[in-house]
Amino acid sequence: MVDSRTMLTYHVIVSGDVNSGERRHQAQGADRRQFPRGGRRAGDLPGKHPTVAIIERYDAVRRPCARYLAHRNFDVVEASGFDEGVALIARTRPSLILVEGEKSANFIRLQDQARMLGIPVVSMSTALAEGTRKTSDSDGLLLKPFSLNKMVEEIRRVIRAVARAAAEQAAT
Repeated sequence: MVDSRTMLTYHVIVSGDVNSGERRHQAQGADRRQFPRGGRRAGDLPGKHPTVAIIERYDAVRRPCARYLAHRNFDVVEASGFDEGVALIARTRPSLILVEGEKSANFIRLQDQARMLGIPVVSMSTALAEGTRKTSDSDGLLLKPFSLNKMVEEIRRVIRAVARAAAEQAAT
């Protein structure tokens, strides 16, 4: 008996007039939608996805980022300001914080709370010039404007780096 997870072929039969918008899909083979991809990694607990807190005052930046991360199987919580973000971090304990800004007193206060809880911070900033990546105190940096794919890559990089550091510290 062949397990549906081991099947490598996937066929889609499309019928109907493409221009009229009437399309019916009939799938034959493994349905891969049941296998989550994106934020889920082997080190995650079964059934859990990394939680990312997005703290950004502009809806036009925060909402697309949240939708894209949710589409990539991350759990997302949002805050529209630093005070709301501090309360959100204490309440939800996310795996990573994606926050706007870099130099303000509010950012420093939020970053101090995140460090006390052991939560990495990725800063979204327009202030730094290209090539000055390590002047930031945050664990990761996204220079605005950035692509959503670059955002996911940076989040995954920081989460993996934190997991590696924790594993190395546990081994010593």
